[in-house]
Amino acid sequence: MAGRPGRQARPFALVAAAGLAVVVAGSALARPAPPMPAPPGPPAALPAGSVETPGRTELVSTPQVPGGAQGATPAAVPDDLFAAPTISANGRYVVFLQAADNPRGNQVMLRDRKSRTTTVLDASDANGSLLQPTISADGRWVAYVRPGDGATTVVLVEIATGKRTVVAQPPGRNRYPDQPALSRDGQFLAVRTQVGKGSEILVLDRTSAAWETISVDVNGRPTWLSGARAAQPAISWDGRFVVFTAVPSAAQLVLAPKPSNEFRQVYLRDRQAGATTMLSIGPAGTQGRGPSLTPAISGNGAVVAFASAADDLVADDGNQQIDVFAWSSSTGGVEIVSRSTAGAAGNAGSGYPALNGDGTQVAFASAATTLVPGDTTAGPVSTPGIAANYPFVIAGDVFVRDRAAARTSRVSVGDDNASEANGFSTYPSISSSGRFVAFTSAADNLVASEANNANDVFVRDRPPRVEATPDPIDFGSAPLGSLGTTRPATIRSTGIAPARIGVISIGGANEKDFVLATNPCSDRTLPPGATCEVQVLFIGTARGDRTATLQIANDAGDPVVLRLVGTVGIPKLTVKPESGPPGLVVIATGAGFPPNAPIALRWSVGITATALGPVVSDATGAFTAQVLILPRDRVGRRNLRAVASVPGLEVDPVSARFLVVQSTAEPPTSGLVQVFAATPGEPIILRR
Repeated sequence: MAGRPGRQARPFALVAAAGLAVVVAGSALARPAPPMPAPPGPPAALPAGSVETPGRTELVSTPQVPGGAQGATPAAVPDDLFAAPTISANGRYVVFLQAADNPRGNQVMLRDRKSRTTTVLDASDANGSLLQPTISADGRWVAYVRPGDGATTVVLVEIATGKRTVVAQPPGRNRYPDQPALSRDGQFLAVRTQVGKGSEILVLDRTSAAWETISVDVNGRPTWLSGARAAQPAISWDGRFVVFTAVPSAAQLVLAPKPSNEFRQVYLRDRQAGATTMLSIGPAGTQGRGPSLTPAISGNGAVVAFASAADDLVADDGNQQIDVFAWSSSTGGVEIVSRSTAGAAGNAGSGYPALNGDGTQVAFASAATTLVPGDTTAGPVSTPGIAANYPFVIAGDVFVRDRAAARTSRVSVGDDNASEANGFSTYPSISSSGRFVAFTSAADNLVASEANNANDVFVRDRPPRVEATPDPIDFGSAPLGSLGTTRPATIRSTGIAPARIGVISIGGANEKDFVLATNPCSDRTLPPGATCEVQVLFIGTARGDRTATLQIANDAGDPVVLRLVGTVGIPKLTVKPESGPPGLVVIATGAGFPPNAPIALRWSVGITATALGPVVSDATGAFTAQVLILPRDRVGRRNLRAVASVPGLEVDPVSARFLVVQSTAEPPTSGLVQVFAATPGEPIILRR
């Protein structure tokens, strides 16, 4: 990673806030900053596929300037896990901490990406810096921690009104609630609160004002958790599921046998079922032999992601690094997500996962350079020991793993889709669809306007992409009035984020010639790489070239348009032989007529003015009929006319020439002449 001239290395140590301490093995320790690696030289030319495209990177930690322009002296974003940004489910709002002028400390900032405005929700005072801002998924509520006189409080802000409310202290606790997490609508608030020298996880139902203890064992007994900063609760959108971390020997959250180690593990509490489950366990059912931290839960509660130094959670974990894992309720097991698309393991630590709404997309930070081609941003990592049950320090790049497609892509890249970040990035938060990823970065080349020489908050917009084939859809030549020529159109999601298909319609000059026969694609969300197929029917309503367009609306941008082309064949009629004496039976052949349509045959003046009985064309618009030259017809040129009769279609008559010549012998005649249509069993009787 190339350093920036005149730029100081940012600190990576986690600093305890007022009223909080980093507790390790029962002792309060000041955590030193890990050593910074020597910066490598400038990155080489990036191989194809090394930078995620297409996409757009946006700076959101801007001062309060209408229109979203960056001010002359933008403030830095604190480098701390508990100052990490969070993004609303729809990607519109981002809440984060930003440094303020001393002695005020941090400010809680809200960025509205739609209106491009930044608002200060609250600012620190003499009691200490604000901490841990988070936003509800619906974008209505922001919660954060405010230090007080010998205590901490959780504050709620309603975004629409700006009204601030201090959450009532949990009864019987030591007045240190922190680490807030909100359900989708803000009804449920999960917090960690201090109890003596330990802590526990509580959930407040704001509707009933009732508190519920979450950190309970399998028998429902409340337990104390060790470690002030490591509980890290996260809650599902409906408030039913809460995840957190605890040391088993202290928490007693599992049944006998006695826990085999003192490492912090990840637990899931189902509030509805009243059940607590350890998630950081390996295939043999034993808890991981390394600390597992920073859990995140999907909106639907079906997937939990976490970082772990354990090497026995999956059978093929051999990189001896901190990895990011995902537990799924559908399988009951865990998988490594901090791997490349090709399956390569990370060559350095990964952490700080964030999950989208259904858990298919996992954002995380990693110091590894093996997750995407051409990555040179190797960041610092703290290597935990047996007592290191507090958050890891991991920075480098921010990635997203698509679990369904087993694809890993990098999001901490420049707005030009070609620049590797020249500073460390970390602390991601991801929107419900997975399209928007917020993160912090010390890089100054992600957007053109970033020039404050400090950490900033960015949002990477990973728009879905929709493609459709073939173009054009060529129906070839069809008979006039054809009702059976269909062609498929395949719609494919080719972006990073899922794509939602909207209305599919047909327009253009000859839109009535084409019909959307089947459409299972509208109102469907296609994951990356997924396809859907519609069928288009071509109806030839007039002769000549017919053109239209198939328009596919989607949330990726402008509708995808495919050209529809077809040719309506001009009907042809032939008579064989082309000349003969009166009394001869000739063969009339038609092609290019409307399918399954009655065809009226009639000789021109000079034969008989009575129309012959109709013949029916087949499914391809063809027919064959026998036609009598009347025995007493006079010599000369004649025309046999064929006229198709189809309701709603105007069909021009088609003619074929025949020359009546003098006969040298009188041909035999009969009272009836039978002319057969192409369809067996349907004779046409012609009378003289």
